[in-house]
Amino acid sequence: MATPLRILVVCTHNRTRSVICAALLGWYLNEAGLAAEVDSAGIAAEGFPPTDGAVEVLSRWGIDASAHRSSLVTRDKVFAADLVLTAQPDQVVWIAGRWPDVYSRTFTLPELVQYTDRAGGRGHVPLEEWIAELSKHRPPARTYLERDGVPAIEDPTGQSSEIWERVVAEIEADCADLVEAMAG
Repeated sequence: MATPLRILVVCTHNRTRSVICAALLGWYLNEAGLAAEVDSAGIAAEGFPPTDGAVEVLSRWGIDASAHRSSLVTRDKVFAADLVLTAQPDQVVWIAGRWPDVYSRTFTLPELVQYTDRAGGRGHVPLEEWIAELSKHRPPARTYLERDGVPAIEDPTGQSSEIWERVVAEIEADCADLVEAMAG
């Protein structure tokens, strides 16, 4: 049996965006028949429940996230992951600044989806080679420090229902597109 793909999804507090992304990625990967382990973590909080909005959104897919508790990004989690996806460019910087060896496999989710649009699906290429190919489309590292230099997922926490709906639709589309690229 093949080793499952290991994905770590990171946001700031691990209560909204990373929870939604990890759950939906896991859902889409399962639907596509791809073996994967998807975990989530945050850079700033530990032990907190998901936001009510995240729980409500995920219930639409039959996913109960109410038992989730935020956890911190650790070296072990990062190095165990084949792919690290973040909500914002500053989280890529935060991770790469601590563990430079994982920069090549750490992206914002919408950024990685853009690269799959350019490079195409994975096909039968080993994951490591596919990610290396996608990395060729990256801008210079300093771009991650510039405002609007790399696409991000807006934090809907505390925002209007319209913003929630837009952000969730973007996350869902990005998760579906990424899994499609991984499967094809």
